[in-house]
Amino acid sequence: KKKFIIDKKIKQIFKKKKILLRVLYKKKQYPGQARNLAIQKATFSNLAFLDISTFCPKEWLQVTYALLDKNIDIVYGSTNYLAYTYQSKLFRAATFGDRRLRTLPGSIIKKKVFKKIGLFSNIVRAGEDGLLFEKIKNLKLSFKSSPSPVDYTNNLNISFLFFFRKWFRNYYSSSSLDFMRSQKIIYLFGTFIVSISIILSLMGNPAIFKLVILLYVSLRGLLIPLVRSEKDYCFITFNFLFIAMICIWLDIAKTIGFLSYYFIKLFTNFNNKISQD
Repeated sequence: KKKFIIDKKIKQIFKKKKILLRVLYKKKQYPGQARNLAIQKATFSNLAFLDISTFCPKEWLQVTYALLDKNIDIVYGSTNYLAYTYQSKLFRAATFGDRRLRTLPGSIIKKKVFKKIGLFSNIVRAGEDGLLFEKIKNLKLSFKSSPSPVDYTNNLNISFLFFFRKWFRNYYSSSSLDFMRSQKIIYLFGTFIVSISIILSLMGNPAIFKLVILLYVSLRGLLIPLVRSEKDYCFITFNFLFIAMICIWLDIAKTIGFLSYYFIKLFTNFNNKISQD
């Protein structure tokens, strides 16, 4: 059994400032379930969100909180994904990029917002934060963005197998969310193109398959990392090939996750129909 440990320095700061530190613990909860529990138990009107392995600068809370006013109920946070080793830099170039991304960690949201948009989805392991952002966007709620990003350092030095399992798990779980539809279409269409090119290659026409590989490496190994501000890294000798290889690994995991969701859903619906008949 893992024990939740609070650093002694943090305890001392909270004690000195006379701030009540309350930890809510329940076994086997998805992120949305855990956040919903905290929202329901919170007694104050403003809610600040952080996440595991996120580190906030000293000024984060003060400058972010200062942006709230009577017309602004939401201040979005952002995250810098830090990488220090060769492997972690490759993974960052293949995923998040060297840039600030809008994230739930680092955000402060007034509790009354959740009365308008509802709580987090509690049936998915990943994607519940993206669904929240989509609801806010659809309702055209006013917001500001915090100038103080939080830093994230974990999971960028983990093994290829860990990343594969995590990507599969997260994208399988989030496949049920409507805002993921366009991404699912892109990946399923890509799977169709790759399948056709492999079939043509086996039939003696490898040119299409080679073209697909060339386009993929150019897109995933160079163009997308450049857009994600990795220009100082992906042009180093052969790095773009390693980045593309990681992307292939992760894209396969995502595609299997999407396809698994559809097959299981199809099987479940078919089984239910037979049971009803």
